[in-house]
Amino acid sequence: MSVVITGCLTGILLAVAIVVAWLLHSRSLLDRTLAVDVLGVLLLQALVVVAAGSGEGRFLNVAIVIALVSFIATVTAAGFVERRGIGDD
Repeated sequence: MSVVITGCLTGILLAVAIVVAWLLHSRSLLDRTLAVDVLGVLLLQALVVVAAGSGEGRFLNVAIVIALVSFIATVTAAGFVERRGIGDD
């Protein structure tokens, strides 16, 4: 792998560590939902970087499926939070 790909993956790994710390220290359901969504985006970024570095198109197919599942999960969680009134002050 090239230095650029390694640097990108290192930055993504650092971001994952920060988001996991955020996830573990958050108390509200909204914060946790957002943290899990950000983890999904970071996973997508890592897959795209690996696909660019290796030249394999199969990683992009997996990234599209993960993006769709992540979107549906986020919309479902947002609907649940809205119906339950969680997070209202």
